[in-house]
Amino acid sequence: MKVVTFLLPFLLIGCASGYVVPEVKHTLGRIQKAVKNKIPGGINKVSQNRREIFSGIIDPSVMSKTYRGGRDVYRASVHVLILGDRRPYDLKIHVYIEKRVSGGKPKRKIFGPGDLKPGVWEDFGEDIELAKRIGDSIYEYLLKTSRNRNLIDDFRPF
Repeated sequence: MKVVTFLLPFLLIGCASGYVVPEVKHTLGRIQKAVKNKIPGGINKVSQNRREIFSGIIDPSVMSKTYRGGRDVYRASVHVLILGDRRPYDLKIHVYIEKRVSGGKPKRKIFGPGDLKPGVWEDFGEDIELAKRIGDSIYEYLLKTSRNRNLIDDFRPF
């Protein structure tokens, strides 16, 4: 019993997944703007405190060769968390993949995310590689926009 109690926290920590972009030193508003501009599929939902952002449905075969071959149809959604109470923030990105079990259009007749909505879907897992790509694109966007920004313009005394 003592062994189980001792190992339980390590198992819970080990189950954490997703890709983390550590120590993003930009303002919360700029991070939210970067996520809005770089998240594929657009934004579907934002939490009340604006630190959890959910994308719409996307076709993962556009971003990764893993989902292109065969007859199976996949769809994905992105979940971005902004962690921390002040700068620097951490961004945690999850990409959830679902596989169609039945219903919907055949693969050759899917032309956009709207065609991926009908059908019965089951959880296929999480794709860390896609999460890394999205996280890197958000970080690159922040770097590019920070070069063109004047430090005085970002200062708010009150």
